[in-house]
Amino acid sequence: GANDEATGVDLPYTFAAPGTYDELKKLLAKHCTSPHTLDVILQRVRVCNAIKLNSDNRHDMQVLYGVLMQHYDALAGTSPPPMAYIDALVPHLYTMAAEVPLYAATAARARLAKIQAQLLAAQKVGEAGAWPSDRALLLLRLFLLMFPPSDFRHPVLAPLTVTLGHFLSQCHLQGGRDAAAALFLCSLAHSLAAPAKRVMPEALECLCLLLCSAAPPPSK
Repeated sequence: GANDEATGVDLPYTFAAPGTYDELKKLLAKHCTSPHTLDVILQRVRVCNAIKLNSDNRHDMQVLYGVLMQHYDALAGTSPPPMAYIDALVPHLYTMAAEVPLYAATAARARLAKIQAQLLAAQKVGEAGAWPSDRALLLLRLFLLMFPPSDFRHPVLAPLTVTLGHFLSQCHLQGGRDAAAALFLCSLAHSLAAPAKRVMPEALECLCLLLCSAAPPPSK
């Protein structure tokens, strides 16, 4: 192994690609002590199993991408989310999405469909204020980082645009957490629309509602 100067942790030079989430958890439990070591471990896993070294590694990288997405889900669902670890994970997902684009897009679309289904289910039982969870917000942010916002016909960006519009237009503002989620989604909507010089009307309407709700009541 090689001693990591930043943490003092002795890390192996080579790692096999984890084939399941349990394998990844065991690997990280043994070696990962900080966001930096997470970054180093994932970098070495990817280098040792790169598609450029052997075309047969493509399947292993697809599996690894799915495993890392599971890890992102788990981290994003923690309260509060460990943002330093999430930020260390994101660059690897971003790079791998370009290496296995069809697989990455399919995985993203499946998660977007689940987020939309959760919104519809909440509305059916009368939860008008069912804004997305922290996990869903972080997933939406991840997909916007990973895929090109200039292409509105992209297989991920198109349903992402629809999902943002649904939340911004159909969820009611009922408290501070709702307002924070709405502002976060409005910032994503701006990042999505601005490169194509477009405007998302749902975001503008939501911002107007936020401003009106923050204004003092008229004096009598």
